[in-house]
Amino acid sequence: LPILAKLNRESLKFKQVDMHQLVTRICTTIIEDRFPLIFELEIENIPGCIADESLISQVWQNLLENAVKFTAKCKLRQIQIGSQKRDYDTVYFVRDSGVGFEMQYVDKIFGAFQRLHRENEFEGTGIGLAIVKKVIDRHDGKVWAESTVGKGSIIYFSIPDVIA
Repeated sequence: LPILAKLNRESLKFKQVDMHQLVTRICTTIIEDRFPLIFELEIENIPGCIADESLISQVWQNLLENAVKFTAKCKLRQIQIGSQKRDYDTVYFVRDSGVGFEMQYVDKIFGAFQRLHRENEFEGTGIGLAIVKKVIDRHDGKVWAESTVGKGSIIYFSIPDVIA
């Protein structure tokens, strides 16, 4: 919980962040930790943004760890990272071919200690996506998800082009 407390106290340090380089580095580390499992990883040429680099790094860390965790037990282990430029922001996403979840629970996944799977199925604290939401909220962005049980999930987040 230290990062949640930090988000309330500390001012953000905005700078230009090379998202492609950041994601590539984090993916390499996370996937190497899962050796000998093989993941099909596609990282699009995602644009940079103005953000607090350490906090955005934590967002990617949490999203990519989830993608790896929830695809690790599947035959097909695909993870795609991409983005879409919109008028006033950029939407980034992490798509996986993992276990997915029922969309009726989508509002729960961004709450602290909310888990949609049993602890003996998947490790974790249930705090990762709550941190993602808090960080993106502090950047005046949005976070949302789409999922199908047995087919995977997509977690999206947006970062505005201009800092308010």
